[in-house]
Amino acid sequence: MVIGESANRNHMKAFNPAYPVETTPWLSKEKDNENFYLLKNTYSCYPLTEKALSMALTNLNQYNEGDRNEMITMTDVANHIGYDTYFISNQAPAPGNMSLALVSGASKKSMTTTHPGGDDMKVMDYLKELPKDGSPFIVIHLEGSHDRYRDRVPPHFEGVRVEGQPEKVNDYDSSIKYTDEVLKNIYQYAKDNMNLQAMVYFGDHGEDMVRFHGDGNFTWDMIRSPAFAYLSKDYAANHPVVAGGLRKNADAVFTNDLVFDMVCGILGAENNAYNAEYDVTSAKYGLTWDKAVSKYGDVRIKEDPAQSNDD
Repeated sequence: MVIGESANRNHMKAFNPAYPVETTPWLSKEKDNENFYLLKNTYSCYPLTEKALSMALTNLNQYNEGDRNEMITMTDVANHIGYDTYFISNQAPAPGNMSLALVSGASKKSMTTTHPGGDDMKVMDYLKELPKDGSPFIVIHLEGSHDRYRDRVPPHFEGVRVEGQPEKVNDYDSSIKYTDEVLKNIYQYAKDNMNLQAMVYFGDHGEDMVRFHGDGNFTWDMIRSPAFAYLSKDYAANHPVVAGGLRKNADAVFTNDLVFDMVCGILGAENNAYNAEYDVTSAKYGLTWDKAVSKYGDVRIKEDPAQSNDD
């Protein structure tokens, strides 16, 4: 599982074909691959990393009444069913980010890059240190498109330069394109060397090109985040109900606080904290546009002016 940072799906060509420049060359190519599932209507549950991940990585979400004192993480679940769990981060440890601390602490091995916040491709060095056999469950946390955007892209990388577009937007789009390259490398290495069965990517929150992200001055761009899953051909053949549910629900509304249930579904790890109605891989998935919310219930997703849904 890969956690992105400050990724706005409207700036991602794979999710927004009308975008004027190709910012996701790898994912745009793979989106027509039957083994990839783009969740086209994903929203963040909160436009701040800590508050978004406190739900995305745990059994808490905006629709249940989970007790923070009884919080469990997807890593806890993976440990319980016998996976070797690993955590790789290119972000500096953030005080107060309980969910990330719990995921990191529960992992069999936790690693932070030498210079967190630098080149996201450095996570590959740590991924290549992990055993190539066994049953690994790996969480990777990227720096992604966190401001300053230009700092996320190495000098040698060919970024995005659109004539007449503000330099800040070009820098942001370049960081989106570089994340696409990092995801490509993670996917290809794991597929070629680690018997990759499933890969999930989601953004913690979106990004506004003027107001960035945060508690105040809310804009919809702050929560229009991406998510996709890859299921191997063998996995899909062995778990047709999961693959079929994910394909059926790919166009449904999805908020990233439900990633926990999604991952539990992919792992086949139903538990007391799991709810099939929140699992986008399940035929019982029940989130609708009318029910979907963000900012812990303060924002109704149905009111996004980019949508026109009456169901």
